[in-house]
Amino acid sequence: MHLKTIHNYIHLFKFDLDKEKLLDSSKKIYKLVENNFKNNETNHQIKSTLTTKLYESYNYLMYPFDEVHNLYTNIKTSFDILKDGSEKKYYIQCWLNYYKKGDFIDWHYHWGKEKETWHGFYCLDCEPSFTSYKIPNFKDTINIYSEDNLMVISKSNGDEHRTWPWEYDKPRITIAFDIVPSNHIKYDKWLNHWLPI
Repeated sequence: MHLKTIHNYIHLFKFDLDKEKLLDSSKKIYKLVENNFKNNETNHQIKSTLTTKLYESYNYLMYPFDEVHNLYTNIKTSFDILKDGSEKKYYIQCWLNYYKKGDFIDWHYHWGKEKETWHGFYCLDCEPSFTSYKIPNFKDTINIYSEDNLMVISKSNGDEHRTWPWEYDKPRITIAFDIVPSNHIKYDKWLNHWLPI
């Protein structure tokens, strides 16, 4: 399952999930988010898709689809390997990146190093594309090429990452997440959007 680690920072895992079932679930979740949370959209400085902008309004993993549950199980199993016996109680927030032609997310980071958090994404239907990383203590940009059923995860230790404009008519679909120790979750803001992992 664990493929490799790049510069002791970015970890790659290969899953064996049913792509068609996850695509079907993701299209349903996209419609639910679009229909129920669109009014929650804020003026985000990051150019991104609707489901990305609304990431604080829902948790992809809370929808009761069998293959979504299997995705959660695979993420948890992989994270258990990486956290290496840490006693911290971690929680996961997960959202759908549903790109249409021309969509992308520019350079950004998620959490500060002091928070001891992780960020990742699962490639559902995003070939051919790549995500670029700038990681601490490494001068060159690293490109991670998307492969369906690939999960990419790293600590949020000062990296920045971005995607590039999608050039195709079909949607580019990834499922992104943050994994955060419980003491850094603001329950008054993110009530019911975090799951234990």
